Amino acid sequence: ARKDDKGKVVSQTVFWVCPTGTGRSRFLSTFVAKLPPFFPLPRWLGHVVLNNFLDQDTHLLGTAQKYVLDAEAKALAEAEQNGAGNRKDGIMARRSLYVYRSPTEKLQARLALFFDKTLPKVPNRSS
Repeated sequence: ARKDDKGKVVSQTVFWVCPTGTGRSRFLSTFVAKLPPFFPLPRWLGHVVLNNFLDQDTHLLGTAQKYVLDAEAKALAEAEQNGAGNRKDGIMARRSLYVYRSPTEKLQARLALFFDKTLPKVPNRSS
């Protein structure tokens, strides 16, 4: 959170990690800031915009899921053939499918490591 000279919070970054299925989650974030008093924004408008984003995001996840799961299954099979399943840190097949913006995003990196260790153990995960 950013604070002004008086110590009041003027803006902050908020994030959620939402489960979307067995062994799957999505990362949502937003930047919240106070608007100047001369620019009032009704609270309901913020909710409309947020719900519109979530609807679009849900549609995108629903239409892309088949292709992502197929790519994950293919990468997992290739990693197992190459002996990556014997490593103590788990199969790293997912790393070729997702790229993070910077190495400082430790939460996402830890979630990815957790998924890499646990996803191969989920029954019927890779079809």
